[in-house]
Amino acid sequence: MQWRTLFNSIMAATVAFSLSACEREAEPEKQAPQPQPQATAQPDTAERAASAGEGRAESDAPRNLYWGDTHLHTNYSPDAYFMENKTAGPDVAYKWAKGLPVAHPYTKAKVQIETPLDFLVVTDHAEYMGVVQKLFAGHPALKDTASGKKFVKMAQEGRGKEVFFSIIDSITSNKPNPDLDNLQIRTTNWQEIYKIADEYNEPGKFTAFIGWEWSSLPNGANLHRIVFMPEGGETAGKFVPFSAFDSENPEDLWAWLDKTSKASGANFVAIPHNSNISGGLMFPAEKFNGKPVDSRYAQARMRWEPVIEVTQIKGDSETHPGLSPND
Repeated sequence: MQWRTLFNSIMAATVAFSLSACEREAEPEKQAPQPQPQATAQPDTAERAASAGEGRAESDAPRNLYWGDTHLHTNYSPDAYFMENKTAGPDVAYKWAKGLPVAHPYTKAKVQIETPLDFLVVTDHAEYMGVVQKLFAGHPALKDTASGKKFVKMAQEGRGKEVFFSIIDSITSNKPNPDLDNLQIRTTNWQEIYKIADEYNEPGKFTAFIGWEWSSLPNGANLHRIVFMPEGGETAGKFVPFSAFDSENPEDLWAWLDKTSKASGANFVAIPHNSNISGGLMFPAEKFNGKPVDSRYAQARMRWEPVIEVTQIKGDSETHPGLSPND
């Protein structure tokens, strides 16, 4: 299967209608709409389908069901690393998804799934992506900085939790540590991510999507989005992932996706998750700047976020109205 074909099928299954499948190299020609019998026409449905533009399903579009995961972290994510995943990086994740035996990062026991997945998106946090793992592996660009020396010493003294909270606090407060967050490090780590994805991608058998997580946490409210695309490393090499350090505002993320999509050719999709711990901000009546949500906001969100994550291993994104009446 071509990446774009699988990508469209996944999105189709999620939003309850199929997207037009196509080859990775080119978009299919659009077919002229056929007249519908008046007796069976559904104006509301027809209008919604027409407004979907390229997402409109053609009668002959393939409708296939694929199984996979669009939200998985490895030791390239700071939280995963500090939660004792010291060894399972993106390569281990893809091997596991393909049904190969791997060593569990905690117990070191051999683990293997009986039925391989059809696709996987490794979505490590853009904020400090790969930094903590490399810091404690002794990467000179990190360990020789003032913060690097401090954190390594603290870890050697058994104060790893303090290091974890210091790094996480810099994310929640949106104050990146310049010793750990610089363009060179971000670029190098991103290159590793997309090159590994290309290595494990097998057209027709297994799709290794390239992606990351934008981890906005304004005042502790979860506004996280998974971002991924059907294109490969050649396209991914044209940009460095947008992170919450660039902006915590979802509208800025959408603007970046729009600009970068036009410049690189990437067909991004963003998927919000854990709306139940967003403090009501995931589906707000007001924008990030306090002004009322308007049609421009709605159109941008519909363009880039056609779906939302409902469940993951940590639990569902749903919440009882008795506990969260405004969420």
